[in-house]
Amino acid sequence: DVISGIAPAIAIEQKVNTRNPRSTVGTTTEIYDYLKLLFARIGRTYSPVSGREVCCYDVDDVAARILARDGERVVIAAPLRLAAGQGLIEKLTLLLADGLMRVHAGGRVQLIEDFIPTVGPETTADGIRVVVDRLRVAQDDDTQTRVRDSVARAFSYGDGVCTVLTDDAEEEFSSRFEADGIEFEHPTEHLFSFNNPLGACPRCEGYGKVIGIDEDLVIPDKSKTIYEDAIACWRGETMRKWKQLLVENAPKFGFPIHTPFHELTQEQKR
Repeated sequence: DVISGIAPAIAIEQKVNTRNPRSTVGTTTEIYDYLKLLFARIGRTYSPVSGREVCCYDVDDVAARILARDGERVVIAAPLRLAAGQGLIEKLTLLLADGLMRVHAGGRVQLIEDFIPTVGPETTADGIRVVVDRLRVAQDDDTQTRVRDSVARAFSYGDGVCTVLTDDAEEEFSSRFEADGIEFEHPTEHLFSFNNPLGACPRCEGYGKVIGIDEDLVIPDKSKTIYEDAIACWRGETMRKWKQLLVENAPKFGFPIHTPFHELTQEQKR
């Protein structure tokens, strides 16, 4: 068979190499784009306080952990959260109106009605948990549904935090990406990009260089006084006016213009 009349096709890759202050070996070879995706997908976040891995739990995750304790008695609770300006007794009264009857405080579960009389002026919400449900774990459908509903309710009352209490353990789960009181950013490719505000260094903004003032260049000879043109950039005709302003106003705030720069105090140098 013969196919004729088809013009030859030539594939030519056209690529323009441009350089800028942010160019690196990774960006020039384009491996940087793959590394961003790699770290965003397999990267793990650890708390700098405790060193433990930061995890974000949903209702199914917590329910699975509870249902794995087959036959055990568990308490599903949530930390007591007070609104701005809200008192502890006021909050406990609202919980009673919502149908919640118990709190976990002082290492034990007690009725809210019995706990309210013990609340004093110094009592805070720290360490107090709202008991959402108490049950013995089983694998039937009703128990599984009950566990999921209770966990979802605990997340709601605890502002995204749920606590599971057993006879020998206590676990806290957060639906937010946080640990040790610190809320972290979810790993995304933007966190590993110096061209993105999320990943760029807040000081150099991704350029790798910081514009600043070098004291040795501004004042090369520190044995000179301000009056003797110690500041190099004020020696020219254009900038000399700033030296003149300083000399004229120095007596007003007691600045010694005839003292060598190296003998000035740190406050005077600033």
